[in-house]
Amino acid sequence: MRKNELHEAMERMHAAEDTYERVMERASAGCRRGRGPLPAAAVIGVAVAGVLATGGVAYAVAGGDFFDRVWGDHGTDGRVEWSYMGNNYSQEYGSLDPAAVSDDLASSVEAVGLSVTGNGYTLTIEDMLVDENGCGVASFTLENPDGLQNNPEYGLPVEFVPADDAPLDSLGMFSTGEGVSGLIDARWVYDQELSTDTAARGTVYFSTFGSLDNVLSGVFWSLSWHTGEVDENGAVPPDYANLEECSDAFVPSKVVGAREFAGEDGSVATVSPFSIHVDAAWKAGGESGTDKVVLHLADGSTYVVVSDGDESADMNYYTANLLEDRTVKYTFTRLVNVSDVVSVEISGAVGDPLSGGETHAATLVPAA
Repeated sequence: MRKNELHEAMERMHAAEDTYERVMERASAGCRRGRGPLPAAAVIGVAVAGVLATGGVAYAVAGGDFFDRVWGDHGTDGRVEWSYMGNNYSQEYGSLDPAAVSDDLASSVEAVGLSVTGNGYTLTIEDMLVDENGCGVASFTLENPDGLQNNPEYGLPVEFVPADDAPLDSLGMFSTGEGVSGLIDARWVYDQELSTDTAARGTVYFSTFGSLDNVLSGVFWSLSWHTGEVDENGAVPPDYANLEECSDAFVPSKVVGAREFAGEDGSVATVSPFSIHVDAAWKAGGESGTDKVVLHLADGSTYVVVSDGDESADMNYYTANLLEDRTVKYTFTRLVNVSDVVSVEISGAVGDPLSGGETHAATLVPAA
């Protein structure tokens, strides 16, 4: 399978091309322009927030509903499959392992309680977790008394993507930071058992294209839509307008820690209970990719985050971000007890993906 094809397969499912262009235009415009720096007191408050430990196995009952919702099977049988350009893809969701939810992790869940309303829709962000990798999750409810108009032809079977003719173009999540680093990759997944035609309850899984600082600067959520229709010749009517409403900013005060793993070749990975950031040593060789990431656990089992075969691929992640420095982040489809991870296996190639390249592999173990 061609390098980066996994990421393309995920991305191309999400919306029609014109919708994508409208969303990206608003990502650098719209109500983001009116958002200046956060007050100094808020920034200082974030700076002194401690990074929480991730060890332990005690299950916190108070946070049970949140974790069941975020790392359950979303009302499915635990697996989805799809095809794209002759290749087959699959994604698996694990049932929640209570042993993976430590008291520290449960106490890291922060109440957000922010809402935004626009063009008949109301989006409410309820609770949120963020980790040292700049990745996170937040529970949400999206409501519209006239119906949500999700299009199952876009996205995964469990992903909410507005239909082409819906009065909503997209849901968004952004950092208050300026520039490309302010963009946040977000995947909106709804629970089929908890949702109705007029209310979707689910989780937004997210990761930054920068560092944790892009989250700690504050984040906000948006609803985007447009008025006026471009005609068949591409002519834009005078009344055409992109519209957007945004929530207030939320500044996290807690961060879930990550454990570092290192390989003899210089590769490094940081693993949190719900994400991994991989810095492969072979990226210095030029155009490169990471085609396989597997966590090996103490009980002898494995968690395949991504595995790229010739005609099929496992994609057990919600977001996959290739950063400017050619490192990559993944948010997990299951919760991991980091203390149970004994090693991280990664592999990839350097060179032209069409003519073939040099394959590299490394096993990363806990750093001293």
